[in-house]
Amino acid sequence: MRGFAMMLGFLAAWSASVLAAPPAAPVIGTYTITPVGAPKSTGKVQFTLTVYVNGAPVTKTITIPSGAIKPYPGSGLCAPADTAVACAQKIANAMAAASQAKAQVYVAAINKAFATEFATLGMSAGVGNTVQTKTIKTRDGNVPNIMATYGTVTIPGVPMNQIPIKWVENGVMGEGGNGGKWNGPPGQSPGAQGSLERQIPGVQTVATGIDAHGYPSEVDFGLVGTYVAEITPAPGMTDAQALQALDVLLNDHDVPATYDASTVDLSINYIPDGVIMDWGNTDTGLNFAMSTEGLAPALPVPEPASWPFMAAACGCIILMSSRRPKARQV
Repeated sequence: MRGFAMMLGFLAAWSASVLAAPPAAPVIGTYTITPVGAPKSTGKVQFTLTVYVNGAPVTKTITIPSGAIKPYPGSGLCAPADTAVACAQKIANAMAAASQAKAQVYVAAINKAFATEFATLGMSAGVGNTVQTKTIKTRDGNVPNIMATYGTVTIPGVPMNQIPIKWVENGVMGEGGNGGKWNGPPGQSPGAQGSLERQIPGVQTVATGIDAHGYPSEVDFGLVGTYVAEITPAPGMTDAQALQALDVLLNDHDVPATYDASTVDLSINYIPDGVIMDWGNTDTGLNFAMSTEGLAPALPVPEPASWPFMAAACGCIILMSSRRPKARQV
């Protein structure tokens, strides 16, 4: 029994050493907003970002004041003689131009806030472009398959393990179809999760059913290439009801999601690296925030040198457990 107790003690000490091991260093990558949603109205934008510099996280909240982001026009883009397709293309081009301008505002604000950190890293946030194919709402109805070039934003030095990015857009959530993805070294990140949540905890918002241009509004959330859930909220629908409706659609289409009624939060449970999470809200009454964070890294794997000890310890425990004293004959 003494040997058995010693083996248990050794295993307990080994387990404690594993559990006490320092957490895995964060995987450093980039976060790309692709595409940047085209604003239909203007308002204050606030986002919280973390950048790793010299092995330490630096977190800042960036605020873009109302009016700095310009919406694209809700009317006057099409001539009376334009066909539905020609009109849709003009609207798409205006949306794309507003998206690119919005991306420029984002990048300028990020680079200003992290000027010192980016100087140390020797890099900075940058603007890019992405061609998008969308269905455009026009005076003659919806016109599918209209292409235009939208803006993107790439943020460097972003840690990919359990440090969230949070985005709050007050009245400038875009036309729907904002997208974002984590990019890191292949195989080194366990992926991410993302959520669409009530903008102010405890403060309910209610849908009007229309967007800033007077069209039926939409709320969308999902994974590009797998499934993006989209609803057209009816007037009077609450933010909680909108998220619950999205939750049902996501799970019905094989995107595992969890709705938390206590916090009014809808989470997509797993997003592989490089996969774009889509989010958007155009309703003039509903307000949501988007957040995304890396998943926890896997538990520490025992060092190869300790494997023989573990095997021997387990073998001794099994052997001693099997060597029980025989029952005494009466």
